[in-house]
Parts: sequence; C-alpha cells; structure tokens
Amino acid sequence: MTVPTVSVIIPCFNYERWVAGAVRSALDQDWPAIEVIAVDDGSTDRTPEILASFGDAIRVIRRPNGGLNAATSTGLEAATGEFLTFLDADDEWGPDRCRLLAEALIAAPNAGLVYGDMEIIDTQGRTRVASFREDQGIDAVGGRVLGRLLAGNFISAGSLMVRSSLRSRFHPIPDFAAWQDWWIATRVAEVADVLPIDAVVNRYRDHGGNMNLGVSGPAFVELCRTELPFRRWLLTALDPAHATAKELVTGLVVYDSQLNRVANADDRPVREIGAPNEEERARAGAAFAEGLGALAAHGVERAVPALVVAAALVPGWVEPRLVLDDLLPEITGEPEREAAPATRGLAIAVSAAAVFREPALLEAWARTFSGRDDITLVVTGVREPRYVDALVALAASYGLDRLDAADVVAVEERHLAAVSARLGRPLSAAVGDAADVAALAEALAAVPAAAA
Repeated sequence: MTVPTVSVIIPCFNYERWVAGAVRSALDQDWPAIEVIAVDDGSTDRTPEILASFGDAIRVIRRPNGGLNAATSTGLEAATGEFLTFLDADDEWGPDRCRLLAEALIAAPNAGLVYGDMEIIDTQGRTRVASFREDQGIDAVGGRVLGRLLAGNFISAGSLMVRSSLRSRFHPIPDFAAWQDWWIATRVAEVADVLPIDAVVNRYRDHGGNMNLGVSGPAFVELCRTELPFRRWLLTALDPAHATAKELVTGLVVYDSQLNRVANADDRPVREIGAPNEEERARAGAAFAEGLGALAAHGVERAVPALVVAAALVPGWVEPRLVLDDLLPEITGEPEREAAPATRGLAIAVSAAAVFREPALLEAWARTFSGRDDITLVVTGVREPRYVDALVALAASYGLDRLDAADVVAVEERHLAAVSARLGRPLSAAVGDAADVAALAEALAAVPAAAA
C-alpha cells in the first residue's frame, strides 16, 4: 500500500548549534515516505557545512537572507509531498511524530490541518514543560476554528501537518504575517476543518532567541508591535461568516490592548500606531455606516462584523468602539455586570506619559466630563508611587478628586484586566491628547442617536 509522502520543511538561519539534531530527528521518523527540505536563509555560520554533511539524504536550498516567512515559502514551493509539515532548526522530534499526524489526516478526510501538543526543552535538551497545553491551560480546539484564531494562535508550526492540496491558500507567506503557523492555520480554517490530536509531537527549544513564547516587559511590547499588522488583517480581510460576534469582538479587544501597549511604550497616541491611508479611512467610514444600518434593520449579529472592521481599520476611532461597548451584553449573551460602587459604565484609557507630557489633556477632561457620572478615565502605565502622587495632585488641581466617584483611576498595566472587571466592562477606547477628549465628547453625543 502506497502511503502519502510527508515533506518536512526546515528553515535555517545561523543555527549551527542545533540544526544537525533537527535534521537527524526528521530523518529518523518511522513514517516510510519522508522528504526533508532544508532552506538555508543566508547563514553566515557553519550551518551550510553541517547541512552539506547529510549528502543526498536531504535537499538543501540556499537563498539570500530574507527572513523566516520567505525561507518557509521557498520550502513550500519546492515540496512534492501530499502532506506538508515544518520543523524549526532549533527544535527536534520524536520518531513517531510524522506518523501520528499523517495517520490522523488520512483518517479525517474533511480535515485540512492536524496539530498536536508540544514539549518545552532547554538548551541541553532537558524537559522544562512536558505538555504546553496543560501548562498553559489551552484547549485542544477542532472543527472550523477561524473565530478562535482571531484572539490568538494556539497551533505551533512544529506541531502541525497540512494537506498540500491547500497550499495555494497559504503560499507564499506575506511579510505582514506575524507567525507562519498562525497564517497557515487561519487560511486553512476558512475552508476546512482543523483537527487536534492528544499527543506531544514537537520538542520546542526555549533558548531566549525565540521571542514568541513566554515573553514579558519590553520583549512583549515588541511582540505586540510585530503582531499588530496581522491582527488588523485578520479583523478586516477574513470572511466574518466563519466567526461569531463574540469571537470578532474578542479579537478586537486583544488588538486594542496591544495597540495601547505599543502606544504607551512609544509615548504616542494610539491613533498614530498603524494610521490608515485615505482608502482605508473611507472603507472604515463605509463599514461603520453599514454596521449602524445593519443594527437597525437586522440586529447585533449582522452589525458586529462591519463595526469591527471599522474599528480595526482606524486605531483609536471612538465611535464604532462605543457602539460595540454598548452591545456587549447582547454579544456575550450575559447580563451587563453591575459596576462597583463609585465607578462608571464607560472606561476610557490614557497613558500616564501622555498625561504628564500634556497636562492640558487632564484639564480638557475635567472641563468636558467632570459633571458626568457615566465615564471614568483610566490612566495606564503608572509604575511608581511618586507618579501616583503626582497624578493625584494634578487631578486635584482640576477638581477630579471627589471621594464619592471615580473620575480618574490610575493603574499599572499588569492590573488592567482586574480593573476592567471591577468597572464592569473592558476599556472602551483611548485618548492621547486634548483633541482626543473633544472628539470623544462629540462621539458620545452622536453615537446614541446614530445607533438608534
């Protein structure tokens, strides 16, 4: 009986320390039909020499350095197998890895992609985490999972196998795709089922040079910066029919959270991060109008996709975010949580850096909103007590220090989720200067009438 050939694509760049082990683990698979393609992405260390030592057992393609996506695309173009799979040059596999995934694909003709769990190892190959799924509390999700992928990726490149018949959907991999596995998974999930298996199929090496696992602080900000263009594409280019309203809004909330992190780190208004061109701005305006029309004529489920597109295309645009915020109870299917005493239903974010850079922002806030009991300003990025003291003094100077109300709340970034829960809803939008405050006031005045 003829079995499908599995093409193993190994992108390599300056991994002389581990690439031999990766290649050996691919050649040692117990699946009878294996094609190993190593793409050397312009390495300047001993990687080319090490790859050459395997002779005819593998196919080596050398190309000028172009990055991981370009190297992977080169491997995809060269692959001849019915099933395609990927191995990072610093990772390794057990001998049954390809067999487990290939047998799962053969048994599930409706599945376009199958994926498993992974083990985390250190630089010496010692186990740090036996099951990434269990350690992170990740559900093994299957079926049409596009909506779930809007919030974040849960399918690792080293743990997946995909049918080559779907290659045209994800090849070539564009530069804006943050991670190759996330791109492949979303493109496949639009047209086919995704199947998880309960097996560890990859040994992922954590050595500090791979930035997309367990990072924090400045490294996490850079990860957010890397992901923003792709998250924007996910929310504005994919067919929303494959996602629920709740999944779309969840994806937007994560996108906005990353926008705020990058804006805080750069000390810039959110609206300057990924600012749209004129064509995108026009598309956003049309989408917002479409969403409001659908809300009036058809209800929430029909309105949310267009509203999310409008919000994602224009970072910091308040109006569509306020409409979505007002629809949250119906979108989530849960009653609106009662806000804590002295807090308000609408929470707007601002970075501490922006407040101290332009005190007129807080003055404009006091002038515009101090008489309203439905809105709270959440100042993020407050890291030291002295900044809290300075903020308290500044707020008091503008009369924003009432003990019976939460006009201004200062919070460290790591506590944002808890503050959102206490306020009863997520942060709705962000302001960066006094002009944003004026725009917000106009939006709050206009949205209820428009949405009605």
